Amino acid sequence: MLFRFGAAFILMVSALFFPWWLNLVLLLVFIFSFPNFYEATIGAFLFDVLRQQPETIWPAMSVTAGVILLVYLSELVKRRVVFYH
Repeated sequence: MLFRFGAAFILMVSALFFPWWLNLVLLLVFIFSFPNFYEATIGAFLFDVLRQQPETIWPAMSVTAGVILLVYLSELVKRRVVFYH
């Protein structure tokens, strides 16, 4: 539980201070490292809110929608992969 909290904290800090590509790499690593890592959606939302253009909202929320889909699909993949657990 402490590792998961630390991962969520690192993800929030990365959304604030690190470049976009490092934030997305951390999202992928944490999604596949922890079961049901729903904190990734909060990090992706923070990432989108901080980097959106003022006149557009829906294209900017594409990272959040993609992460929600990725969390769902990663759980399906984790069930099918034999050596994951």
